[in-house]
Amino acid sequence: MKIPRLAAITNIFLAVCGLFSAISSGLAQTKLPSQPAGLDLSKLSVSQRAEILSALKDQEKIHAEEFELQNNKIILRDPALQAQLNRFATRPINDLPANELMEVLKNPGLMRRIFEMRSSWYQRVYEPDVAPGVFDSLISQYRRSCKPDDKECLSGGPVSELTRLSRLVAGSDAGNSCSAAAREYRRQSLSCSAGCNSATHRDAIAKFDASCLASMLPWQRADGTMTADAAPSILTHGGAQNGVQGALNAVAVIEIRPTESNSVATHHCGGVLLSGNRIATALHCFNTRLMANAVASGRVWARSIRNDNSAWKILAPDKWPGALPQTDIGRDFIVLRLESAAPIAVPKIIFGTSAIPGEAFVLGHFLDFDDTRTLVAPGTAQTTPIPRWRRGLRWAKPGLCVAIGVKAGCVRTLCQTVRGYSGSPVFAAKGADPAKPLTVLGLISAPDDGSDARCGDQQAITTLASSAAGVTP
Repeated sequence: MKIPRLAAITNIFLAVCGLFSAISSGLAQTKLPSQPAGLDLSKLSVSQRAEILSALKDQEKIHAEEFELQNNKIILRDPALQAQLNRFATRPINDLPANELMEVLKNPGLMRRIFEMRSSWYQRVYEPDVAPGVFDSLISQYRRSCKPDDKECLSGGPVSELTRLSRLVAGSDAGNSCSAAAREYRRQSLSCSAGCNSATHRDAIAKFDASCLASMLPWQRADGTMTADAAPSILTHGGAQNGVQGALNAVAVIEIRPTESNSVATHHCGGVLLSGNRIATALHCFNTRLMANAVASGRVWARSIRNDNSAWKILAPDKWPGALPQTDIGRDFIVLRLESAAPIAVPKIIFGTSAIPGEAFVLGHFLDFDDTRTLVAPGTAQTTPIPRWRRGLRWAKPGLCVAIGVKAGCVRTLCQTVRGYSGSPVFAAKGADPAKPLTVLGLISAPDDGSDARCGDQQAITTLASSAAGVTP
């Protein structure tokens, strides 16, 4: 469905996610042509300028840290952001003719990606074939703490479980060719232009999606045949209470609507529903003036993934938390209230990390998904409309999501945490039992890029989650 023109421009700035920068250090070193400061709108017609500026004007005060309007220019406060815009356009942005410039500014996919990359809260995929090095490093760390004659310490406990997980990941990747697909998807995402919508880029998305991720809906193989991914037991089992159980009844997607009454929304982050009509998610998804304004105006909603109709408005807290530096990932969580006249039925959930190391499960919305991937809902005609948020729900293929350690308030994971996963719960996946609560290990936060040296080991392929041990549900 096409988004109305003004709504599309507004959504450029409303869709800033709590996501991590996918721009490599090489981008910062790239020499770009010298450009005038800001996006020059003077070549646009009076009506075109009015269209762009009217859509942006209301956002200036709440999003002043990103841009300001001066005469006929959009001035970007971060010079690196201007460089990113130049890189993602087919040529330096201010060299584009008027019609092409309008297309860029009206392209919410391109502009959203650029503004997301302004932030370092940006999820990244990982290539499983480099995981053995991470496991070997962790196993060596454990063994260094053992006494030379302590066989249980040297080969049992965490060492034994990490060895098992390493073999699990390697075996799963061998059958799915996920590593090659993930590498190409990452490469295309960093080098694509003109809205990242080329046939090559779409092909990379489709291959990564099919090789690394599983879907709730049937999907089409390259040969045209339809197939369906097996649903893990945790999706429908565990934490039985109030007539519901399983992650399907616990996970929510958070969306931003153009207006409070307009349900055509943009995906923002993930979260986990809690008793008492509440939702827990990543703090970085909410701690900006932009999001405070959106929540106050009733435009931020949590949608249950169990069906297409259950959604609740997210209410503003009595006091918004302060800024969250990426050097404090252990604090990257927030619990917010949901507006609902009746109690929202959710499974029984506990927060803890005793199941680490171990297999994990993360269910979220893949923002980059290719629409040819999922076509029909089970038991329905192909013509039945399926909401985009539901078509994009994904989890990692079996064996490709594990929690490997806890350190300084952070959970280290090897999972495919793609764009749109921030705030999604990391569940302990082994042995889902209806009689036992679902265990949340943490909430997806950031890649381990070294920003928070206390948490990780600067292994870029691992994703950090705020540890459940610090979350107060």
